[in-house]
Amino acid sequence: MKTPTSKFIIAFALLIPLCASLYLGWRVLEKSGQDEVIEDYYKRLFDSSQKEDASCPPATTCENDQLDAGYQTLVSDLEGEVAAKEVTIEKFKEMLSINVVDEILFDTGRAIITPRGKIVLAKVGGVIGKMTDKHIYIVGHTDDVPIQTFRYPSNWELSCARAAAVIRYLLDTDNLDPAMFSAVGRSSYQPVSENDTPEGRARNRRVEIVIANFSKF
Repeated sequence: MKTPTSKFIIAFALLIPLCASLYLGWRVLEKSGQDEVIEDYYKRLFDSSQKEDASCPPATTCENDQLDAGYQTLVSDLEGEVAAKEVTIEKFKEMLSINVVDEILFDTGRAIITPRGKIVLAKVGGVIGKMTDKHIYIVGHTDDVPIQTFRYPSNWELSCARAAAVIRYLLDTDNLDPAMFSAVGRSSYQPVSENDTPEGRARNRRVEIVIANFSKF
């Protein structure tokens, strides 16, 4: 004959697998939700489908008006660099993307801003300083040629260090809010050209400055 205590123990033992299953199911759903947020963030930040269609009506919101004004200013101020294909500026639905080839900003294998790079960044910083409620992502990119030095064991460290150097320079020279910025290192894993020619590798070695309406995840 089973006592009340033994019945309680048996019932409790039967509940343990059920509770564990429910908990694991909840964790899977929670993780799935996190993955969707991260995927959406990178899609919005890097997906070229976000490029603004010229046939769309002009933006009327304050946020997009600021992006439009910033785009026009940068195209004018960096006209020489754009003509020389050293800087590319693109306007998207929710962001501006400014790509600067690394030879303007850095010497080979280094993450110290060059004098010429400071001139370009000063113009970008002037535009950022006129914007409100924006989020600035500085993304470092390399080619696929390995680097292995004491300071930079791989291209991951180099791309991150270059992104951080750009942020540090902008904060040191402009009255900008540090909370606006995020540094991202992409190493060689988001190329814009083939890596099998010197010209292609040069285009892949760049820093992208993203001025966006949307925040980080």
